[in-house]
Amino acid sequence: MYLGQFYIINQYILLTIIPTLLISGVIISFKKRKAFFILLNFLFFFAISLISFNIYTLQNQPIAFKNLPEDIKMEGRVSSHPKKWGKEYIYEVSINKIFVKGNETKIDKKIELKTRSKLKRDDFISFFPKKEEKKINKVYPKNFSAKIFSFRSKIYGILKNTYYNYLGFKHASLAEAFVLGNRLNISQNILNNFKKAGIFHLLAISGLHLSILIFLFLKIFNKAKNIFMPIFFSLLIFNFIVGIKASLIRASMMILIVLLSRKEGREYRSENIFFISFSFLLIANPGFFHDLGFWLSFVSMGAIIFIYPLIYRLIGKNNYILRLLFISVSIIIATLPLNAYFFKLVPFSSLVSNICVMPAFYMLLVLLIFSSALTIIWPPLGGMALNLSKPFFIYTLKVTEFLGKMDFLTLYFENFPVKMITIYYILLLFLLLLLYKYKPGDK
Repeated sequence: MYLGQFYIINQYILLTIIPTLLISGVIISFKKRKAFFILLNFLFFFAISLISFNIYTLQNQPIAFKNLPEDIKMEGRVSSHPKKWGKEYIYEVSINKIFVKGNETKIDKKIELKTRSKLKRDDFISFFPKKEEKKINKVYPKNFSAKIFSFRSKIYGILKNTYYNYLGFKHASLAEAFVLGNRLNISQNILNNFKKAGIFHLLAISGLHLSILIFLFLKIFNKAKNIFMPIFFSLLIFNFIVGIKASLIRASMMILIVLLSRKEGREYRSENIFFISFSFLLIANPGFFHDLGFWLSFVSMGAIIFIYPLIYRLIGKNNYILRLLFISVSIIIATLPLNAYFFKLVPFSSLVSNICVMPAFYMLLVLLIFSSALTIIWPPLGGMALNLSKPFFIYTLKVTEFLGKMDFLTLYFENFPVKMITIYYILLLFLLLLLYKYKPGDK
């Protein structure tokens, strides 16, 4: 077999899911907030997820192109938006067929394809991976799954074209990132400003974006007896249009668990929902272990769940401004080593930018999501609604540009070793455990 062992969900993965669900139920049954159970949750779910990841790694080895025959042809679907790499583009392609000397073999494998050809997500293509010039031909399968992905491509195209027709390139590229999760067309200067201003996370679709979507649904279906199902299907459709994004799936899962718990009148704890989501996502897709968006999303949410309440309890004061400030401090503390390692900087300007930008960004998201819904119904109507968002785009870009120039608010790193990340998080964990035991007023 030319491509070796292909990964499929098997009994080993199922054996990690079953104990995870069982022990999750046991841990959820504890009603008291104790540092011990927080530590137990973290260690257990991380261990289960790590086991799943190791199984995935062993059984999903990359294709050894050197060992393939020269005339091998591959056929599959472009499953990701392109990433720019110099003059070339990098795509993730889900291969479903290979042809060797005219013999067809069905497979299920994802590979990385580098080419100068500009493709779109959900294009079905065929190519010869062993040839130096990979001539790519589009194919048009007629099976059911191909029709589903073709439909998604049309919806995406309608939204994208409306953004660029009515907003102009600069604002449209941001709208495409905010709503559809594709940052390819955002200029490097704007990306750098968002990083230095400490609000790069706004470019990743997460709980903030979904909270706007839920807010709109609650307003529209405020008299509905069963609000769970409309929200469930709306999140399902939104996830399908955007594609597999760790931060979006995490936020969707946590929201649905909370809504389902409320619907059934059950008690829930955000800590347990957090760890269940973390474990489930890594079991369902161990590849997220290599996804920076996955870690930034969960670490930021962990900061809000575990660090923010401690700061609030220690300070003892709370209002809208202080809440944004405390959340910003919590996220900076939690993501500091990740920012230092991957981005080579830690933006303390986020303490200012979150307070200045977030109110406008909420309004911008409301308008973008509402306009996008209208666009699907009738593009000209959605385009007219998009014009209302222009002042908020201008304001957001002006603030990020201003803060991006304030280098004294940014801490730069030439090198941040992996061992420092490990030491940092171990110390942070022990500090949190000590603070959870501390009560204000204790001597």
